[in-house]
Amino acid sequence: MGGQDEAGAVARLVFVGLVWGGAYVAGRLVAAEMTPFSAVAMRSLLASLCLGLVLAASPRGTRTVARADVPAMVFLGLTGVFGFNILFFLGLETTGAVNGTLIGATNPMLTALLAGLLLRERLEPLQWLGVVLSFVGVLFVVSNGSLETLLAGRINPGDLLIFAAGVCWANYSVAGRRIFRRYPAVTVTAHAYFISTALVLALAMGEVSAGGAGPVLPASPGVWAALVFLATFCSVLGFVWWNRGVAVLGPSRTAVFYNLVPVSGILLGSLLLGEGVTLFHLTGAALVCTGVYLAVRKRER
Repeated sequence: MGGQDEAGAVARLVFVGLVWGGAYVAGRLVAAEMTPFSAVAMRSLLASLCLGLVLAASPRGTRTVARADVPAMVFLGLTGVFGFNILFFLGLETTGAVNGTLIGATNPMLTALLAGLLLRERLEPLQWLGVVLSFVGVLFVVSNGSLETLLAGRINPGDLLIFAAGVCWANYSVAGRRIFRRYPAVTVTAHAYFISTALVLALAMGEVSAGGAGPVLPASPGVWAALVFLATFCSVLGFVWWNRGVAVLGPSRTAVFYNLVPVSGILLGSLLLGEGVTLFHLTGAALVCTGVYLAVRKRER
């Protein structure tokens, strides 16, 4: 059974890695038509409805969390869902899906680094090399391979926002380590989304009341389809299957599957959005993926 469990987890994680690469393409389409608060509100609301139905069908004892864990659940909702998604859509307003997916590929490395700092998990020399290589890869992508651009500070703010979204995800992963072990994946995912949805709906309504620019609802079928894809495949299946993968394989082995994100993101961004893939993208991708692999390898047996 153990081998079957691992095989199933691997298959699900391959699917998640490929789907999350598509999230940057879908997010780019949504960001072009909606404001970040409206986009996150719609994604969170659709995901919460789906998760609520799944949670309602779950065993009664798995639907709620202990009162003592509510503050931790709030933090997970603020970082992994609300903070990540707001920064994600803000970043995609000014950067492309290819850049976004390459920068987002540093999430496992950021998680490993944060775990080392906060949980006192010792990083081996090769893991520190991986951290450095990943950062160099990101710098290569955001500067188009130009040292002059870096020194002059002419970095696309959207790239920095995508990186900040990765920091939010790293906080979610590290802070949720104990919670993931205590509750089923769907329970954690659902409550994190419920908390984020309540907050972002209030902010979106305030944006509308203040006369904020941009539509509250998407106008084109393509953007509706992108939102449904983000809410169901990326949020519901993605979060639940990723958390289940952590439970079966452990966080470090699971994190390696995030290397599939830049692969699918580059391909889909090029095919569907017509974004150019240049030598500095490929070089940055190689550095990021190599760095992530080194940063997460051999962290647990």
